Amino acid sequence: MAVLVSALADSPRDPAPLSAFEAGDHYDCYVGEDTGSSTANAHALQALTAWLRHRPTAEESLQTRMDLTRDWILARQQPDGAWHDKWHASPYYATERCVTALRGHTGPTTHDAVGSAAGWVLATQRDDGSWGVWGGTAEETAYAVNILLSATHHTAGPEAAEALKRAEPILHDACHLPGHHPALWHDKTLYAPQAMVRAEVTAALELLVTHQR
Repeated sequence: MAVLVSALADSPRDPAPLSAFEAGDHYDCYVGEDTGSSTANAHALQALTAWLRHRPTAEESLQTRMDLTRDWILARQQPDGAWHDKWHASPYYATERCVTALRGHTGPTTHDAVGSAAGWVLATQRDDGSWGVWGGTAEETAYAVNILLSATHHTAGPEAAEALKRAEPILHDACHLPGHHPALWHDKTLYAPQAMVRAEVTAALELLVTHQR
């Protein structure tokens, strides 16, 4: 499902194949899954949102499905503002994916959820400018930076600007110095998809530099 959702989110296509994974008010990662994934549903929400944005006359059932998925994601936000997911050890990954999926939606509940996530990020930055669940990492710093850059209505003040400024050297060093990223992704054991993580860090640095111009 992950490859399918990624393709749908990048280039809007008919999301009908996702129907095989419908599980009431959310999507399963695979048929028969016991517990839902916040990030998989965030990706599905992105795909539905992109499709409906380009197909405003699409059937009403897709709008209903999008609303259900959005509300399922919102209901799984933690009191501190973060999201968690079973496919990644870090809440920064899950929170970034959920904020990215929700930012195209309006309404006070969604607005408050994104603001709460941004507040959590600002409150958990480490002294060296990084973010991380066990220790500061460039990967998690990239996710935190993306959250702050996405939550523009909540991060226009000097606190967010200073947090982003302190994060930039972390991303810059990770892009220009050799080294491997730590294992944070879950399967049967923890692993790190190095190319994917490097892409996340590089993209976050480029967005941050563009934002600061």
